[in-house]
Amino acid sequence: MALQDPSLKRDQLYAWDQWLVWRLGGRPWPASFMIAGVLWVSYWVFAFTTGIYSEVGVNELATRNNFFEDEADTTQLLFGLGPYGWAATVFCLLGGFAGTVASYNLVAQRNEAADAAAMLGISEDELLRYWDEHYRENRVGARVAGVVGYVLGLITLFPSLPGMMERIGLQGSYNFLPPESVQFAAVWFFVVAPLTFSLISKAVYIAFREGQLWSGFRSKVAAPDIFDLTKLRPVTKAAMRGSFSWVMGATIGTLFFLSSEIDRSTLLPFFIGIGGVAIMYLIAPLVGWHRVLLAEKERQLKDVRKVIDRCWARLKAAEDDDVALSKMGGLLALEARIQAAREWPIDFSTIGRLAFYLAIPLISWIGGALMERAVDAAIG
Repeated sequence: MALQDPSLKRDQLYAWDQWLVWRLGGRPWPASFMIAGVLWVSYWVFAFTTGIYSEVGVNELATRNNFFEDEADTTQLLFGLGPYGWAATVFCLLGGFAGTVASYNLVAQRNEAADAAAMLGISEDELLRYWDEHYRENRVGARVAGVVGYVLGLITLFPSLPGMMERIGLQGSYNFLPPESVQFAAVWFFVVAPLTFSLISKAVYIAFREGQLWSGFRSKVAAPDIFDLTKLRPVTKAAMRGSFSWVMGATIGTLFFLSSEIDRSTLLPFFIGIGGVAIMYLIAPLVGWHRVLLAEKERQLKDVRKVIDRCWARLKAAEDDDVALSKMGGLLALEARIQAAREWPIDFSTIGRLAFYLAIPLISWIGGALMERAVDAAIG
């Protein structure tokens, strides 16, 4: 989604990840590719330094532990296509996403401030001050969420790396102890992956608090015009924008499942959770405004039906009451118009775009599975 001003401002730096985006030029999406690129290079430097992709390291991993079924698999590992290389690549993309998603939403929020202020009937500067106070008040909660995410990342990652459970005397999924080169390479994952989990958890907390903020706005808005919902566009835009950004995160996460060598059971719940955040980000504010619109629609129907009842009583008392008869036609037309008014601050074209966004992870997952089958069939 294109933004009028895609740059993060100096007064929007509430955490170190926003400071990093600002130092990288202030534009979240270019910064995300820069972060992912640096992480990707760091992995390969670390991997080749520790020897995991040397002939010795590959042969040791393949022959000592029977990790690969045939020689073709060891060739894949040698050229960086094995589970470690693929998992590192996906974590690099996730790191770029996690490090910039909060900044992207902050930039988009500032771009939407004028319309949101008009909806609330306040000045844009007043709204920006209100948002600034909100984010500063929630910095401690965001840090706590980051710590929780970091711990969750460690717990999730440990059984996913081959041989790590066996090293501490527990039964893992892989039933072997990897060579020293692989154990050294695992250090990169223990640094990057929990940090990625931390940033995502913090961003989830911020998204939740932003949803509460938009819910609080409902009490500040006068009764909406049910015949013209353009005033509520900031609500729809914020919901679509936030949902789309998290759909992107879930889509990146599904890339893990293109490798059959990666333990999916520990990662799947986490990425299902990211998809849940995308749905929550969209549905929560729209449901609240749906209730507001529905209540206003029912109120107006109740009022117009009272007048219709009075006109009907006059017509029954005097059938030649031309005034009541002329009013009745207009009142019935008004009643029909009120009944036909939308009850959601979103139109069908927007719903179509939304359905496409939400289908992206599913499409990528199915496409990846089909591609994997095609490659397996081609190889033999």
